[in-house]
Amino acid sequence: MTEMAFPCFDGHFWVERNGVIIDTEFKEYDYIKKAHRATDGMKYKEADAMTQKIMISIMMKVLEKNGLTCESFRALSASCGKLKPEFRCCIQNSIIALGRGGVLKFGSMGWMQPNGKVWWEFGGEDWTGVGKFLKEGRAGYADRHLVL
Repeated sequence: MTEMAFPCFDGHFWVERNGVIIDTEFKEYDYIKKAHRATDGMKYKEADAMTQKIMISIMMKVLEKNGLTCESFRALSASCGKLKPEFRCCIQNSIIALGRGGVLKFGSMGWMQPNGKVWWEFGGEDWTGVGKFLKEGRAGYADRHLVL
């Protein structure tokens, strides 16, 4: 079996369950919010349907290439005591949250600023297409490997 790492990307995965977004606002975000004069309460913008389908498919393919499914990843995480959300691990956090039901989403995430605009920490306001979110070889956020 050939192992495969998640690609570098500038976007965010989360789960939506019964109209409620399941995601954690980590204390580590406080500095980012202060630097951009942003407020509490994350804002989300789903990527277009095709981009979501492709990014979620990539995530599932990486799991599969590593001999895992969402279910086996959750079991492995539980066996390692890693079922709590972890900062900068949106892929893992969303897979764990899916265990309680819901729909996996991908797109942009940020916070509202006093000027009425959103500071997009991951992704962007008008980002469409997979090419906007993939950052291989460039600086940016990345869930590079399964974190256990």
